[in-house]
Amino acid sequence: MQIVEFEGIFHNVGQGLFYSGEIVHHNDSFNFVYDCGSIWNNNKPNLKYLEAAIQRYITNLNNKDILHLLVISHLHSDHVNGLPILLDKFKRVKYVVLPYFSPLERLIIALYNLNAPYWYFEFLADPATFLLNRNVEIV
Repeated sequence: MQIVEFEGIFHNVGQGLFYSGEIVHHNDSFNFVYDCGSIWNNNKPNLKYLEAAIQRYITNLNNKDILHLLVISHLHSDHVNGLPILLDKFKRVKYVVLPYFSPLERLIIALYNLNAPYWYFEFLADPATFLLNRNVEIV
């Protein structure tokens, strides 16, 4: 009988979402992240809780070099503002799945976040290029 282990965690990051999981079978593992963000506080993301949650996630991984799958549900800041921190932790990110938003829709999202950091506008301008420039292999 082959045993497959799975652990999924909703990380406490305040309002926003950072969910992660890992599937382990023998010595092979597959890890994923679903969204990585927290609400803006005084025009700044609540990075204290988010950074701590990301670090705990990385510490507990079997394979710390690769993130196999990153799923982004939508482009609101409270679901993506931890991406630079998360992506910097891995040498490779195999796959990223994200919804398509037209340039006009991304502009509207940007207008709701005028005090966001520069990288967020860079991400909204061209999400695929932003990700591909940060060790992501396939978007």
